[in-house]
Amino acid sequence: MIKIGNRTLIFSETVLCPFNEDLELDINVPNEDVPWVLRISFIESNKDASEEEKKARMHLSDDDDGVARATFFNFKNALGSTLRNPVEVAKSDIGEPITMLAEVAKLPTAYRANLQFMIEEAKNG
Repeated sequence: MIKIGNRTLIFSETVLCPFNEDLELDINVPNEDVPWVLRISFIESNKDASEEEKKARMHLSDDDDGVARATFFNFKNALGSTLRNPVEVAKSDIGEPITMLAEVAKLPTAYRANLQFMIEEAKNG
């Protein structure tokens, strides 16, 4: 087990994702029978986008089938761009926050994503 502050690491991988393809992760959450599923996509704004739209950012949503999606917009630095802080992406069945840290780099033919998911310990009253 790896602890980071009050979080326990539950998933950590480096993956390469070819341009115009999505990642789909099945993440085993402690004490849950069914893995949590997350789809990840990478999108770059076109040249006519506003300055705000061209900034690197991540957006969380649900697909039509109810699966969570994280979309990384404009993570196009060859050396990599990171999320500044752990981002809550879900909650466990008992309400524990599941957070993500990520570093994404744009390579010549694919994105390299270092992904880390953690679960926060339940706070005892």
